[in-house]
This record gives sequence, structure tokens and C-alpha cells, in this order.
Amino acid sequence: MSSFSYRLGCAVPSYDNAQALAEGIRLFDEDAFVHIKESQDDDFWEIIALFNLVNGGKLQFAIISLLFANSVKEIGGREL
Repeated sequence: MSSFSYRLGCAVPSYDNAQALAEGIRLFDEDAFVHIKESQDDDFWEIIALFNLVNGGKLQFAIISLLFANSVKEIGGREL
């Protein structure tokens, strides 16, 4: 596995939600590593995204992180 600079993780109510979040991350890094699995604790789906950002660095990550957190909250998920 490559070395990645950034990580986001959450648990969401459906696989489709997890897939949509993965597609969103891949808009910023098409080579992102995204792992989706069923939660061992409940009926949620866990997603871990590892990625790099070519342009923007920490500022771009802050914006993506906020968008990610808002999306997770909107669909009734939780951050990991």
C-alpha cells in the first residue's frame, strides 16, 4: 500500500451512503484507498478513506473534512 497523508473515517446507515462518500473522496484523489465494511457493533457500514491531496494541502483537507463531517451527520452517521 502506498503512503497516504490524510485519513477520514465514519460509520453510516447504509452501504449506498458509504459508497457515495467514497466517490466524493475520489473526486479529490482518484487513487485514494477506501475500505468499506459492515460494523461489528451495529447495522452500520464503516468507511475508512486514506488519500493524498496534490493541491491545497492542509487547507484543502480542512474543507474536505468539514464537507465529509456534514455529509455524515446529514445521513445519520457518526465519525470514527
